[in-house]
Amino acid sequence: MATVPSGGWRTTGPSAPDTDTRRLLDESNHSYSDMLRFLEAAWQTDLPAKAKELLNSAVGQMFDLQQPASTLMERPLPGGSGETYGPEFRYVPVQLPG
Repeated sequence: MATVPSGGWRTTGPSAPDTDTRRLLDESNHSYSDMLRFLEAAWQTDLPAKAKELLNSAVGQMFDLQQPASTLMERPLPGGSGETYGPEFRYVPVQLPG
């Protein structure tokens, strides 16, 4: 797996990932961000039962990262270097409707 460039993989140009790879990158970024939000909420609650529920949700998000990450690490980068993509681990803020 190649080192992820600062700021993540390019979104345009000849070295940009194809549509399916971009979808996997976005999916892993959203799962990663959801995991962080669950962890933050667990740390902030004073209710032990709620904290446990939130931590379990965070662990679920960790497992959700496995499939897109594994698939990304099988996708070769453009240019024939022999290196593959990998997860960006970029935080995606919650998008509010409207």
